[in-house]
Amino acid sequence: MKKKARRLGRHKAVTSSKMLVQCCVLCRRCEDDPALFGDKFTLREDNISVHYFCLLTSCGVYQRGKDSEGVLGFLVDDIKREVRRSAQLTCCACKKKGACVGCNVKSCRKTVHFPCGRNSGFVSQFTQNFPSYCPNHSPSQSACVSSNPSPPQSCSVCLDAIDGDRQVLKCPSCRAGWFHRDCVQRQAHSAGLFFFRCALCNNKDEYQREMLRMGIYIPERDASWELEANAYADLLEVYMHCDACACFCTNGRAHSAKTGWFTVIRCLLCGSRGTHRKCSGLKVDAADWTCSECAKSTDRKAASHRSTIFLRDLLLLATGSPTPPASRRLPPFISSGLTADTTRKRRTKRGRSRASSRRASSRRTPSSCPSSRPTSPAVGHHAHLLPGNVAPSQFLNN
Repeated sequence: MKKKARRLGRHKAVTSSKMLVQCCVLCRRCEDDPALFGDKFTLREDNISVHYFCLLTSCGVYQRGKDSEGVLGFLVDDIKREVRRSAQLTCCACKKKGACVGCNVKSCRKTVHFPCGRNSGFVSQFTQNFPSYCPNHSPSQSACVSSNPSPPQSCSVCLDAIDGDRQVLKCPSCRAGWFHRDCVQRQAHSAGLFFFRCALCNNKDEYQREMLRMGIYIPERDASWELEANAYADLLEVYMHCDACACFCTNGRAHSAKTGWFTVIRCLLCGSRGTHRKCSGLKVDAADWTCSECAKSTDRKAASHRSTIFLRDLLLLATGSPTPPASRRLPPFISSGLTADTTRKRRTKRGRSRASSRRASSRRTPSSCPSSRPTSPAVGHHAHLLPGNVAPSQFLNN
């Protein structure tokens, strides 16, 4: 019985030591939420686990080492010294020992654990010396300047209801965005310094300055979706499958050789269809191929475009307008036919004008004309260009 009791006592001691390692030595909590409490670091050799935000906001610990020493420059001895100092202070929120965060105002003696202070209205600014302020001395935001000064009923990030408490933030630029503090903090943790901005007006500089003043931690890194391993691997995948009606490859439709007949060639237009050279009757060195769907759609567009150009050029040539550019001219057999027709019409018009001019000159020749020579056809053709009181014979004698 004594041996069993000793074994049970050892087992309890081991489990209790593991639980202590899992809990933060400063706030005495086991939550591991990097967005709200920062990354949780565990030093198994020193039996220490601590939240990053708890280290930054603690009043008695500073970064005195290199980034590779301790916890990002916070030395282990300094962390243990801060644990001993805060063990004598009582949290004004949960009434337990270990409060390591105090108000930055010298006359104020309020101290809290970092998670307790976050829930009770404390504001910890993650700039310069990382000061913290109690609800009585914390920075506040000005009232919304609008016809309806009351905030909206839902958060602009999570769309949940907004309560009229101190855990609500608003955008200083658009004056229309109201957010839960936790929602803004999670957004900043995900977006990082380069992508963190207002979800409504897309303002970045003014929005970040205001959120830093109101106690939002903005990590100086790229967005989380940019840091994921193989996040854009799907975009690098290439379609390699033969979609011909009859595939002659013995290795299957998914096989693609580097060279030769059975290399899969993708559609030149869509890229979502493929074929082996042999299966579509292409040449062994062919590099361009168009699938049937793209060929049909492009042929329809080309046919409609060609018909439009044909009708327009036909009107230009029929009306005698300047000849269209070489790229838009009609085929030679069509243009030559149209030219012959137009010249034939012009010749008939000239013949009619000449006959009418001859008849007019014979009627308008005076009897007192000294010369009885008949008017030449050329003069008769241009008789309509002479003045009304001058006869063609007089024009020639002069």
